[in-house]
Amino acid sequence: MGSRALVSASLLALILTGCGGSGQGQKGPATVAAEQKPVQRLPSFRLQYARGGPFSSEGLRGKVVLLNYWATWCKPCEREMPGLQEIQDRYEGQGVVVVGIAMDADAAAVAAFAKKWKIRFPLLMGTTEVQEELGLLGIPSTFLVDRQGVIRRTIIGFEYEETVDGFLREILQEPPVER
Repeated sequence: MGSRALVSASLLALILTGCGGSGQGQKGPATVAAEQKPVQRLPSFRLQYARGGPFSSEGLRGKVVLLNYWATWCKPCEREMPGLQEIQDRYEGQGVVVVGIAMDADAAAVAAFAKKWKIRFPLLMGTTEVQEELGLLGIPSTFLVDRQGVIRRTIIGFEYEETVDGFLREILQEPPVER
């Protein structure tokens, strides 16, 4: 088995393990703050919107970004989505952007999900390359990125809106990172 196939198979096993249930009765998500690991920047990437058309991460420069990896078949992901939309609505005037990257292969299913749940923030179709660059360990996974493009916090697993909101407020109040 080639290294790319092995990475993909390992990632799939982790995703299925993290997303198999309802999220109830599980211990909390793993949260990693930037202080606990080397500084990692959001990689540059180009993906497709679920409804068609190109998206470039270059358009996120200078904004606080909540990047959420998810899938339509993932129950904890589904549970998280309305709260992510509320965060987008609450903070869009402060330069916060929520972006969802779907693990699904079917863009029509992602678009239908967005319509059903009234999701208005950008939903993109993910690629293995972007997953690998971010070091994705399971879904849902949320990356909170500051205005300088530094990933400040990674949340692996379902997290309540209030907790994510608190992390975002911390990032909005922080001075710029010196590089």
